[in-house]
Amino acid sequence: MVEGENLNEVVNLVTKTIISAADDSIPKSGLSFPKNRKPWWHKYCTDTNRDQRRAWNVFRRHPTSANQIAFQRAKSIARWARRKSERGYWIKFVSGINYSVTAKDMWDNVRRACGIYPEKRISCLRKNGQEVRNISDMV
Repeated sequence: MVEGENLNEVVNLVTKTIISAADDSIPKSGLSFPKNRKPWWHKYCTDTNRDQRRAWNVFRRHPTSANQIAFQRAKSIARWARRKSERGYWIKFVSGINYSVTAKDMWDNVRRACGIYPEKRISCLRKNGQEVRNISDMV
């Protein structure tokens, strides 16, 4: 039984004890990497995609011809925005290729434009208080 003068103090003490026990015993997952977007993806692409989804939800719930036309229009605008953005990025990339650009940098940009990013690996892991850097030892 926990003793205390004030009920709020007792509740806070029990809450802190439970939270500290949970922090000590529940493992944390901490390596959440952000999603790699394509470099040509802009806010306008996001906005038109959102408008397309909204129009689709309206059409799905109320399938009228007016809603279908609105959805098809939003879909074509989103497709146009994506294509325009990708084309503009590609033109800018190709016009920037010259003698000073290394082949590695060029191919890294091509992969990035295609949405292919290098793997993000854990470089170091602590196991029994010791740092493990070898991938086979991490498993």
